[in-house]
Amino acid sequence: MKKIGFIGYGNMVRVILDGFLLSGVLKPYEVVLSTRTRSKLNDLKETYPEIEIAYDNSSIVLKSNLLFYLLENQM
Repeated sequence: MKKIGFIGYGNMVRVILDGFLLSGVLKPYEVVLSTRTRSKLNDLKETYPEIEIAYDNSSIVLKSNLLFYLLENQM
């Protein structure tokens, strides 16, 4: 089974992930996600309970076939 990993859940990742999920390109069970601020994930998990939450980035790297890591607000 393919897994798409997302490190971080900022505004850009939220938009990209919503687009993938709403269009059907990705199914929730194909997503693994981590973020420093776990409270950001409450609404996401309520809408998509099948999304896997990883507790560290190394887990995402090991579980994912494709990885998204966007540097937001780094300027």
